[in-house]
Amino acid sequence: SLAPAPAHLLVNVLHEKGRLLRCYSNNIDSLEQQAGVPGAKVTQMQGTLSEAHCTNPGCGRPFTCDSIRADVLALKVLCLSLKIITPSLFALY
Repeated sequence: SLAPAPAHLLVNVLHEKGRLLRCYSNNIDSLEQQAGVPGAKVTQMQGTLSEAHCTNPGCGRPFTCDSIRADVLALKVLCLSLKIITPSLFALY
């Protein structure tokens, strides 16, 4: 399990002092939010592993990865559309 580094904590200090306008993160681990930075202030440039969605275009149902972890490990069907649930990541080529 990952924990916020001093740099993540510094970003939160900037937020608490009212100096943070926005945090652009190239990481997918959401450690900025774990450090206390509000999600509304963080732009995840490559997506995040803390959110997932159904890949069926007609569904797109969102999930939080924490809420589905046990079901994924137990290989349970998560969405009635019977499509794949995938992390909300962006591929950069």
